[in-house]
This record gives sequence, C-alpha cells and structure tokens, in this order.
Amino acid sequence: MISRLLRAYTGFKTNLPAIFNSQSAWMLIGFSAKAILQLISFIYLARILGVGQYGSFIAILSTTSILASLLDFGVYSVIISKFSKGENVRFIIGSAVSNLLIGFSIGILAIILLWRVMFYDYSLVSCILLITSAFLGDRIQMLYSAISLSTSKNKRAAILEIINWTLRLCLVGLLFILDGGEFTWTVLYTAQSLLIGLGSFYLIVREFGSPRFSKKIDITDIKQGLGFSIGNLAKTMYSDLDKVLLSRLASAESVGVFSVASRFVNLIYLPLHALFGSTYKKFFEFGAINFRSTFMFATKLLPVSLLYGIVSGLLIYAFGPLVPKILGNSFAGSASALQLLSITLVAQACQQPFADVFSGTGKQSIRNLVQIFVLILSILLNITLIRVLDWRGACLASIISQFTSLGLFIFISMKYLREDGGNKI
Repeated sequence: MISRLLRAYTGFKTNLPAIFNSQSAWMLIGFSAKAILQLISFIYLARILGVGQYGSFIAILSTTSILASLLDFGVYSVIISKFSKGENVRFIIGSAVSNLLIGFSIGILAIILLWRVMFYDYSLVSCILLITSAFLGDRIQMLYSAISLSTSKNKRAAILEIINWTLRLCLVGLLFILDGGEFTWTVLYTAQSLLIGLGSFYLIVREFGSPRFSKKIDITDIKQGLGFSIGNLAKTMYSDLDKVLLSRLASAESVGVFSVASRFVNLIYLPLHALFGSTYKKFFEFGAINFRSTFMFATKLLPVSLLYGIVSGLLIYAFGPLVPKILGNSFAGSASALQLLSITLVAQACQQPFADVFSGTGKQSIRNLVQIFVLILSILLNITLIRVLDWRGACLASIISQFTSLGLFIFISMKYLREDGGNKI
C-alpha cells in the first residue's frame, strides 16, 4: 500500500519498489513494533509512577536528551553522509566511537554542573545514570541503526529495536512487582539501555570488524559533526526544553500532564519517522545533482505525509478525552493537552522533508539557522506563556514554533529554487 502510494506520487518506476519493499519494510516493521510496545509500556509506567514521579523522570530524561544531542557530534547524520561518499567503514566507526566517548565525558561534567545549578532537588545519581544511558546505550544503538540504513541492512536493526522495547515492557512489569518508584525505574531503564548498547556494538564489530582510529584529528569531520549536532540540538531542545522549563516554572505534575500528551503525539508520528528515515539517504543522492532535484523529491513525499498528518491529528483529537480513563484521573489535564498538540502533527509531517532537503544539498548551516531561530522563539514563548497558562502555555508555544519552522523552510526553499533557475516547481 505504502509502496503504491509513494510510486504514484514520486514517479519512480523501478528502484522505489525495491527500496520500500526491503529497506523501508524492515524499518517500518521495527518502528511499528516500537510504537505498539512503547505505547503499552508508557501507559503502564505512567499508571505505576503517577503524574508527579513520571513528570520528575521525564524532566531529567529531557535534560540528558538535550545534552546528548549537543555532544554526540551528529553521529547518525555523519555516518550516513560518510557512507554515501564511500569512506572506509572501520574508520567511520572508529571516528564515531571516539566522538561519542568525548561527548560522554563532557556530558558527565555538564550534568553535574546542571544538577548543582538547576536540579539540586533531584537525585544526582539519577542524572548520571540517564546521561550514561543516553551515550553508552541510545547513541550506540543509533550508531548501528545509521550503519544498517547506509548498508541497506535494516533487518537486524529492526529486530534489535523490537528486542529493546520488549525488554522495556518487561521491566515495567518488574517495576510493578517491585512496587518501585522513580529511582528504581531509572536504574532499570539505564541497565536495559546499556545492555542494548552493548548488543549493538557487538553486532557492529561482528559485521565490520573492530573500529579503526585515525592518528590525525580531522577538522573537517569535527566541523561537519558539529553542524549536524547543532541542528539536532535545536530540534531536540524545542522538543524537550518545554518539559525542563515546566519543571522549573511550574511543577513536576505539569511536566507529567504535558509529557503524556507529547508522548502520544510522538508515538503517532513514528510511521512517518520510519518513512523519512528510510528516504534520508536519497536526499544526499539527489543533493549531489542540485537543489531543485532534491526539493522535487521532497514534494513528491509530501502528499503521503500531509494526509497522514491530517488523519492522525483528527484521530488523536477525538481520542483525547479517553486519556484519563486509561492513565488515571491524575492525568485529566492530558486530555486537553493532547487535543491542542494534535495540531502539530500537520506541521511535523510537512516540515521534515523540506528540512532534509537542506541537509542533503550541503546546506546544513541553513537548516541549523532555522532551527536555532525557532528554538529561541520557543524558549521565549515557553517562558512567557508557562508563567501565565502553565502546561497550556507549553502547548501553544509548541504549535507556534512548529508552524513557524515549516513556514521558514518553505520560504527559504523558494529562494534557492529561484537561484537554481526559474520559478517553476
């Protein structure tokens, strides 16, 4: 079904079915399983912890996620970019591992500093455990996923994703048996993440051999990584910073209410994430031709993504009132929050392909500037609106930021299209 729709809109008659029947099929299987398992584990975790403890956990997790996005040197995008240039695989892996270890070391120091300044009322051990999980667990798995996508071998990455979330669901059950709270869950979460990271690294070494480390520091490599990292940071920050600000300007309960709605939206977006993930490499291939070719590829993906954004947005808007019945009365506010955030699905569905155009055509700096501008806008909106409207302010800030991002990417694309020759699209 997906293959027929994409073939109709993109005009690919030979290679697209192969891409979407093999590479994308396994990615879609992995993301679909992840969505189902994540939804179940998320529901039971929220019920076990309650809105306050769940909000506290998410506040720290969001902070470590922001730090990891800054300090991972754009590992996912850099690997895909290097593979498309035909660089030595073992040196690619070695460079990525080195950068992750450097980022992890800086991340430990940064989270301790943030704990002293902002999160002194949270557990320092929890902060350190979650930053460790982000680098030595999540980022190593991300490294394997990027290699799998680049080599068109998504089957094992999909299976690993399924194992990952099956274990996560089992640990939620264990948390219930232990009658544990936020700290117990943090320990279980970190242990499971590290186990998956270790498994990912084992698969990398088994398939490609031990990483090889260059004796010279590649300045170009560092600049490219920082470019992708800044873009990812901006994206992560206006996705997660609202939760951090809510924890400081409102309460842990407000974080819980807002993050539950945000999590539902993210779960619904996963199929599109799989689609854009499987086509990400194509943007670099078209980018080697010119901007117009890459933009045209993005517009041909747009009808499918826009349709999904509209339909899924309407569905979760209708689903909103059921949230308290599923998670408990303490999450009553999440019903309205979910209905507000459902609007953002349309913007997310449309902006991702346009943003990828700039990465694929070597204009990552433009993408970064847009995301940084939207980030600053998001911070100002959140600080202003949260003080007045609590979690509703965070919802409104998210809506305005997402649609501003979409508008800017389209506006700047028009400028480059005119420079590329003519106005006709």
